[in-house]
Amino acid sequence: METQKVYEKTLIKLDGVGTNNIALDKSRFVLTANEAQNKIIEYFLSNKTDENLRYVQQVLVDRKISSQGVENNLYTKIPLPEDYFDFSSAIGYGTKGSCRNKLINLFEIKDPNKDEILQDDFNKPSFLYREAPFVVSQDKLKVYTMDEFILDKVILNYYRYPIQIRQVDSEDPESPFDEGFQIEFDDKLVDRIISEIVSEIQLNTRESVFQQNKIRAQQKL
Repeated sequence: METQKVYEKTLIKLDGVGTNNIALDKSRFVLTANEAQNKIIEYFLSNKTDENLRYVQQVLVDRKISSQGVENNLYTKIPLPEDYFDFSSAIGYGTKGSCRNKLINLFEIKDPNKDEILQDDFNKPSFLYREAPFVVSQDKLKVYTMDEFILDKVILNYYRYPIQIRQVDSEDPESPFDEGFQIEFDDKLVDRIISEIVSEIQLNTRESVFQQNKIRAQQKL
């Protein structure tokens, strides 16, 4: 759906819930709309019903990542793609001696538990058993190899950010929308995103009114 149409539907819905006196310029709309769709995708990933999964499949991608990154005897740290939103799954390929480019099963661990896991014979990196743990942190994928093998590459399945709408001129609050960047979901989900936009604007407005009334009350003391 064209961004201009989403904007117009949002204004109509704001009017319908009695908030037509709220100013919603296009720059504020862009910011709120992008936050709204990101929030909904995050909710879908936390609540994976069949319908929710149908939507997140649209932003699920797989990408081969070279292991060219920060490397030492303990781990290889690989930058995540710029559009990375959330993790799905990963496999690696590694080399040890004459055994080259062998499939390595990667499993995610939590950073606070890594020391315990890396000392556990059943969970630490093993080229023999073709497995290694990893953590996702600071926009990096850190695969622990412990000098067991050389990590050649990683096939990463991840959820990307949905397309972020924008204006032609981001410095102008009323600049036209750049229709080359539209919300990519069907009308049903767009309506849900609009409802989230309206709810967020109402919440922010109530908070703003509350703070103004609080300041007035303090000034009268």
